Amino acid sequence: MSALALVAVLGAFAACASKPKPTLEQRAEAEMQAFKAQVRKTVTDPARADRLVAAVDECERIVRQAASMAQDYRTKVQALDADYSATRAEYAALFRQQGAQRAALIQQALALRGQITTLTTNSEWEQLKQARLSALEELLGVVSTP
Repeated sequence: MSALALVAVLGAFAACASKPKPTLEQRAEAEMQAFKAQVRKTVTDPARADRLVAAVDECERIVRQAASMAQDYRTKVQALDADYSATRAEYAALFRQQGAQRAALIQQALALRGQITTLTTNSEWEQLKQARLSALEELLGVVSTP
């Protein structure tokens, strides 16, 4: 009987061990959903909570767009570096384009931060701190992974 119990326990451990770990994307999505749930729990006014959740979605979009732009920029720089006939003007144009895109994205992020701070009280902001940082950390892990 004890041998049967041992086999059952070992089988349970094997089943748990074979469960695949969530991907970075899955973890980030879970953290973002947890953060939005925490927003709805913390911000008791449903209209403000809805607007704050929409702002969180916009923040996620901006972070992903920034990562995509950075990858696109690296690809273009590598292409220019590989082209021995590339001119200084081509590099300068690429640098100007990247600078303008980055400046526009920064303006969007700053405007969004202003919107988020007006939607939360100081108390709510503090209560959401840990969930906000966890969600951002996971999201940045996804977008910084090539």
